[in-house]
Order: sequence, then C-alpha cells, then structure tokens
Amino acid sequence: MVTANVEGRVVDQDGTPVAGRDDNKRYSHYYHGCKRGLLLQNIPLSSRFGYIKAAKSGYFTGSRSIATTGGESSFVTIQLLSRSETGNFLASSGGKIMVNPGDT
Repeated sequence: MVTANVEGRVVDQDGTPVAGRDDNKRYSHYYHGCKRGLLLQNIPLSSRFGYIKAAKSGYFTGSRSIATTGGESSFVTIQLLSRSETGNFLASSGGKIMVNPGDT
C-alpha cells in the first residue's frame, strides 16, 4: 500500500463537467471555478495500481485504473455515459434491438 493523491475531472459524453456525483464517498471533493472536479488527498492505494470510480443516477458508473507512486499525484478524466433504454423485448421470446452507430 502507498498513500497518494488523485485529482481530475468527471464529464458527460459531451465533455460537460458532471455535478452531484458520488465519487468514493469517504474522500473530499473540490470544485474549481465552473469545472467540477474531484480531489482525493492522501488516500491508500495499491502500490501497483489504483482504482477510481464516479457514479451518478441516470449514468453508467465510470472508472479508471491508474499507476500509483507513493506521495505523488495522478490526474484522471472519467467520462460518464447516459443510461437510457434503447429498446426492450420479452426474455422468453428473445428479440433484436437496433442501435445507431455511436450509441454503444
């Protein structure tokens, strides 16, 4: 285990910063100007890699794995993709759902 800092941005699929997230609840958040960010200070991470995730209702959970070095800071950008129903079918009869290119 090492202790390190992680800072970064959490954005939606358009690159817009996402507010009101649930990022690793036990650590602090910071907001710098209009760019919503995250700052995790002095957190314990594996000496091999760290795992950071961000979640918000209506979006799939986003995450990043990072190489860690004790006492240093890492920067991450996590993109949250909106969760929306594309189609549905009965499991007993199966079916096909058409998805437009870029929507997956």
